[in-house]
This record gives sequence, structure tokens and C-alpha cells, in this order.
Amino acid sequence: MECTFNKNDYFILNTLIENKCYSSLESLTIKQISSVTILSIPKIRMVLKTFLLMELVQQGAKDGIGNTFFITAKGEEFYNRAMGVDTNITEGEE
Repeated sequence: MECTFNKNDYFILNTLIENKCYSSLESLTIKQISSVTILSIPKIRMVLKTFLLMELVQQGAKDGIGNTFFITAKGEEFYNRAMGVDTNITEGEE
């Protein structure tokens, strides 16, 4: 699937990474993402649907009636590649 993302889309992934949202219980609602990113809820919802289809994020545990989302290993790798992060430096070579 060929998609073009803008800076705001990557900002959503960055928000999940910075808030350590790596599991079902460590996840953010759309409203929480909106309060951090200052992006509209419809925009976030649309981007998250695309990220879900690409398996860059997954749905987490419900927070009341709201869905939560966390970044997958594939999503973090995708983000790091886009940002030009060399994972060999952070992981160390053995």
C-alpha cells in the first residue's frame, strides 16, 4: 500500500512513542492524542484508520467507552526509518 504522510501524521506516531504507548494497557485515546498534538479529532481518527490498516498501530484496551491506540514494533521501525534514525547505534552491535 503506497501512502504519503505529512508531518502531522508522523507527529501522531511520535506522540505514541514519547508517551511509551507500546502495549494494550499503555495506550492513548484519540482525545488524549488530540490534546498533545493539537490536531483535530477527525484528522486523528482518519490517520489512525490508515495506520491500523498498515499495522503501524493497534487498538488497545478500552478507556471507558473510548478506544485506545498504541504503536507496534512495525510502526516504530517505520517511524525511525522515516526520521533517519540508525537503530544499530541505539541497539549496539554485538
